[in-house]
Amino acid sequence: GTNIRLNSKTALDVNYTKNERNIILRYGEIYVETGKDNLKRPFKVLNQHGQMLALGTAFNVNQQKDQTILTVVEHTVEITTMQTKQKQKVKSKQKLSFNNKHISPIGNLPVEGLPWLKGLVTVNRISVKDIAEIIEKNYGVTVYLDKESNEQLINQIEISGSFPINDLDRTVVLLESTYPIKISKSFWGNKLKVYSIK
Repeated sequence: GTNIRLNSKTALDVNYTKNERNIILRYGEIYVETGKDNLKRPFKVLNQHGQMLALGTAFNVNQQKDQTILTVVEHTVEITTMQTKQKQKVKSKQKLSFNNKHISPIGNLPVEGLPWLKGLVTVNRISVKDIAEIIEKNYGVTVYLDKESNEQLINQIEISGSFPINDLDRTVVLLESTYPIKISKSFWGNKLKVYSIK
């Protein structure tokens, strides 16, 4: 009865035994809605930074290189860090980050919730280089920054807004119509090049 939604570039293993229900998150982002278990086995998400024990709940786990961001939508999740075994309970509508040694508070669940579940990626004042990485992750294409306008692209343009995860053409139109950039697509459509418009 448990539902797990996977974001792009996500991998996990499912390890259910007689005593436990474990999800091993290898990389990426998942949204979990736990179901009732007749055997009353604890449900845990395990990753490189620690473990998250669900206490009857719905929550989002975003594993990044240096940290994991946990957002609890309903009920409570208990974090235990991998190395220091530091524990903390995270309640409904709360969000925090942790690595294998420390837990750092972030704050409350944003008003927009979890945009990726609605097919959107939302950014606020990020560089063109960062949006290029997001495009690569969500659309499976390679993005290059034009060398001649590289410095201007990285240092002078900040991107904000919401973009559809499943519509690359629409994202390109939104970026080109809002910011002083031009995006060209390769013949096969698997490579993008970003130029600044002076």
